[in-house]
Formats: sequence, structure tokens, C-alpha cells
Amino acid sequence: QGEEDSVGAGLSVTMIPLKEDETFGSLRCCGDSVLLETDAEETDDTETDGVETDDAETIFIQRYYYAKAGADFPEEAFCSFDYSQRYVYDFTAGEDGTAYFLLAETAEDPEEEDFVKLLEVSADGSERTLAELDNLRQTSGTAGLSDWRIRAVPGGEVLLLSRFGYRLISRDGELVEEEDWEEPRDIDVLYTGGNYALTLQSENFRNVPGTLNRENGRFGTLKDISGEARFNRTGQAENAVFMYTETGASLCDLSTGSCTKIYEWTDIGVQGDSVIGMYGDGEAPRFIFREEDILYEAQWDGGSPGAEREELLLGFVSDSATTRKAVAAYNRTHPDVLIRMVDYGKEDESAAADRLYVELMAGKGPDIIQMDGGYMD
Repeated sequence: QGEEDSVGAGLSVTMIPLKEDETFGSLRCCGDSVLLETDAEETDDTETDGVETDDAETIFIQRYYYAKAGADFPEEAFCSFDYSQRYVYDFTAGEDGTAYFLLAETAEDPEEEDFVKLLEVSADGSERTLAELDNLRQTSGTAGLSDWRIRAVPGGEVLLLSRFGYRLISRDGELVEEEDWEEPRDIDVLYTGGNYALTLQSENFRNVPGTLNRENGRFGTLKDISGEARFNRTGQAENAVFMYTETGASLCDLSTGSCTKIYEWTDIGVQGDSVIGMYGDGEAPRFIFREEDILYEAQWDGGSPGAEREELLLGFVSDSATTRKAVAAYNRTHPDVLIRMVDYGKEDESAAADRLYVELMAGKGPDIIQMDGGYMD
């Protein structure tokens, strides 16, 4: 585990170290758990009659690290796969330390097709083939197996979903439900649990998140949602999910469609577009972010970001990732001062300069102004 940096304002940051031969692949956050994937290269020195030769073979490995909220990231992977033997198309964290993998396993006979499996790996590293899924190839269209996604359902079921159909598989490996579609459908199920599912559908070239009542089949909407929002299941309420964008994080109630802001990323000293996952407690979530190819786990535990800090308002018209990065860095290293960003062009950018002018003439307005040259006339 890396060194911990606890900023006085309430942000605790811990570096997640990777091995020298590893690069970050991706991760899955689910409830209280996070599953981290890395890609690595290993060298297999060959021997002939007990004597080492110069013909070293490079092996490409997918490694997986499983961690629970509040615990250190493990130093060793709890499972790994050799690309040439088993290739993982998608994976997810389950409950009780389990993980699920949709993978293709190389057949011994090179003329035979690879075997497609749904594999369950327990916390101790033991494996169990949950289902043989060779028929997925026939329902994958032109995209192939890479089109299928895997979602863990609270209670133990696993959902496999693509644009061409879905499979719901029980913990015992039984096929609970399946459906194939003649025409592809642009729909994704991001989370399912309790009485509601969180869905993502494509409408007018935009991804629109919504809710599905699992009891009556009715679709609902989430209010005030950015098209760039990402979601992770919380570790507590079964109908609640984390939603995070480049600007902030919220807690969404799928039963009502309402979302409550947790914090703005810049207020707690984090650049929002670097955040790649959230998990754990809904009131004090943990999140993982990536800066300059280094992974960090962090948690805000200081209550209101503005408590006992001098507040300065930074007004801006056109949002800028560069400005947000600078503000986040300042707030993270100055626990006595908080710069809050106020978007004057959010509702009507054409009237932003007039609004700023009126407020400044009235002795109000921001302490700092950032705007493009076109607004300076």
C-alpha cells in the first residue's frame, strides 16, 4: 500500500502501487468492493535438457486484485489469466469476495473454436465454471463476444447483456431467463437490485439514463442527469447508486428518480475527469482516481468542504478542464482556503457577461473571474 496523504480539510488519499511490469487495465466498482485489472508481461525462460537457452518467451497476463472498502489493496493478485490460454472479455465484482469473468478458453485442438465460459472465482482463488456459453457467438452479430457485458445482480445472479439479447444465470449455473433480439437494441443495464434497475438507452445519439421498476415493468427517468454521467452501486441502500460527472458526485434514489449532491470535485481537491470509480458507504464514499498514470484511493471525511475555511468564489463563463485542475490542486494543498467555482454561463452563456456586470456593480459577484477574451469588451 502506498503512502497516505491526509489533507487537513478532510481528504485522505492513498496511492495504489502497481508492480513494475504492470500497467492499469480497468476496474469495476460494485457495492463495497472494487476489482482492479492490470496487464503485465512475464518472461518464460525455456530450458533444453536442463540447460537454459536464450529463447525466452514473453507471456501476456491479465491480473486481478480484489479489495473491500476500508481495507488495503492486496499486494498480490487473487487470480490471473494467460492471454494465450484464457482471454477475459468482461468481468465484475460479486458479493462475498467473489468475481465473475466472461472469457474464452483456448481449445487443445487448434482446429476447434475456443470455449466460452462464465467463470466464478472465489476469494481464495478457487475457480468454478458457472456456465458454458458457446452459443453466445451465434447471437453476437458482427461485434462478436466483445459486445457482451457482465453485471452482478445482488443475491447471486449474473446478467449477461449485449445489443442482441441477454442471459440471466443463477449462482447454481442455471439459465433463469434468456432472450435474443432480431434487431440490435441500444440498451444497457448498469445496475439491478431491490425493486429497480438502472438502464441506459440511446435516444437521438445521446445516452439517456433511466429506471425500470422490476415488479411492474414501468420505465422512469432520473432528474437533472448529465449525458456524461457514470454510475456505481453503493454498499448500502439497494435502490441507491453513486452518480459522478467531471464536476461532482451525487447519490441517486432509483425509487424516486431524485439525486442529491454529495460534493463538487474541485471543492475537495480532486480533478473530476480523473475519477474512474466510486464504492462503499453512501454518506462517505470511497473513490479511485488516476493522475499521471498513478492510481489513488481517496475518501472525503471532513463534512462540509467549506467548514472553517475562507471561501473565495471563482466565476467563469466557459468551463475549462485546465481551470478545474488548477482549482482542485489549490484546494487540496490549502486546507484553510476554499475556492468555489460558479458557472455563470450554465443557464444562458450569452447573458453571462451581463449577469457578472450587474453583480459587480452591486458590490457582489465572484472574487476571481475567469473568462475568454471575447467577453472582455
